[in-house]
Amino acid sequence: MRNEPFELGICMAGAVSAGAYTAGVMDFLIEALDTWEQKRGEKDVPTHQVVVKAIGGASAGGMTGIIAASALNNPIEHVKEADPKNVLKEQTKNKFYNSWVDLLQEDMFSLLLKTDDIEKAKVYSLLNSKFIEQVGKKSLKVNSSEFIERKYIEKHIKVFTTLTNVEGFKYNSDFQGTLTDNNFHLSHHADYATFILNKIETQYDNDGWIPLDFFENVNTNMALDAAMATGAFPVGLRSRKITRKKKYVEQLSWNKALLERFELDKDPYEALILDGGIINNEPFERLKNLINGIDAEEDKFKGTVLMIDPFPSYMTSFNIEADDITSSLTGMLSAMLGHLRSKPEVIKKIFKDGDVSQYQIAPVRYDKNDKKIEGKKAIACGFMGGFGGFIHKEFRVHDFFLGRANCERFLREYFTVDVNTTNSIFKNGYKDIDPQKHTSSNGKRQIIPILTTKRDKMYMPIFENRDIWPKRKEKDVDRFNRDLRKRVGKIIMNFSDYNWSTRLFLGIGNKLILRRKLAKAVMNTIKDDMKSYDLL
Repeated sequence: MRNEPFELGICMAGAVSAGAYTAGVMDFLIEALDTWEQKRGEKDVPTHQVVVKAIGGASAGGMTGIIAASALNNPIEHVKEADPKNVLKEQTKNKFYNSWVDLLQEDMFSLLLKTDDIEKAKVYSLLNSKFIEQVGKKSLKVNSSEFIERKYIEKHIKVFTTLTNVEGFKYNSDFQGTLTDNNFHLSHHADYATFILNKIETQYDNDGWIPLDFFENVNTNMALDAAMATGAFPVGLRSRKITRKKKYVEQLSWNKALLERFELDKDPYEALILDGGIINNEPFERLKNLINGIDAEEDKFKGTVLMIDPFPSYMTSFNIEADDITSSLTGMLSAMLGHLRSKPEVIKKIFKDGDVSQYQIAPVRYDKNDKKIEGKKAIACGFMGGFGGFIHKEFRVHDFFLGRANCERFLREYFTVDVNTTNSIFKNGYKDIDPQKHTSSNGKRQIIPILTTKRDKMYMPIFENRDIWPKRKEKDVDRFNRDLRKRVGKIIMNFSDYNWSTRLFLGIGNKLILRRKLAKAVMNTIKDDMKSYDLL
């Protein structure tokens, strides 16, 4: 009989193409847990259990969460090293790698610039989003003949993505006055797609958690829609629609207080969705809601949340003198986004020093001079607001392996408890274990023991430029210029339903000046951003 497990919730933040980093973290995390499970019962292998209870994310993180849900009951061939003779080799037996690194081709930018998504007088997004559905469909396929059960994964694990509901949930507050309608009308736009794995419709618990079974094809199309919708980067990528049964939305505890009084007026409920990261890009507070034993103190906690964040937040300075119109508009958008993402649950709680209710894995790398580089500048996909990884596969390969390396270091050195902890889970788990085994460099004991040999250096690939930090030449970017001009030109000509004379003069100006000027400005911005990341 198994002892009381330590519960783990995994939170995955938005990242656009830097989802390759999150994919690498997940690949190593599952490898570590797989290895531990295989070695149970052997000498000096800790006996406590860690159980992954829930996975939640936003945007690219939400996509990765749903991909993980489809992968957890199939074998995974972990991508431990890149082929030194072919760094760009496909890895079709690893969903995390295949979905985020391989995608559909080496450079995805040419697909994003195709114009077959633009209709007459209708432009859906600045970039062509058709590739997302192709990647999604291949990523969520399962091998029904190879079902396996990972004991460290809750059988009915909960998986969710954040969504930004454009119409929102309507509600009002009544005022007394002279108007026929004295209500103060408002709308709430934070939405979620919430799934519970390995359940069918007859097992629905009237709690808003949608039964999902990839092997029985139960609500898999809805999961695909949710994955695409949470990644619908505003303006950049096309918005998506999700259709759910009304009860799935109203009965979810996160919506219930509002929707019990203000019921939805349609069933099924169809919503237009934008990127979930707009309102909640790091939904760790929702994961805490799903994990038992959350506590700030090590001796008491029986569960925690692990957040994977390729773009960790930093305190930014504010120039009060920047009051021109451009700065005001930029500041307004920043303020709106910051307020949308603010978390009352966090504001209400004063965290203690050493709070163990939440951990974070974020990018850290070292250059050839051993200089430590942290945050978004540590990943190769970080430029262009996270769209940079679509320029070339080398950037995605780098970030995947950095994710693996960072996860290994985190589990070895930081995801630990004191050697003399009184926490019964770890005290019993490490009973009669050699004190030199499974310890960090400062003598603490690993919550998830790493049973593989520690490497002297991170196992990063060597790229075409003969370095572990990939770089491309200007010609590699310039080759997109023609496709970019075509797309810019077609967007201009189809942005509105112009009359014949406007279309005539706009067409002439577009062909002679506009598309060339705009494309050149975009190309220069891309190159400047790559230079700031030392990628060009």
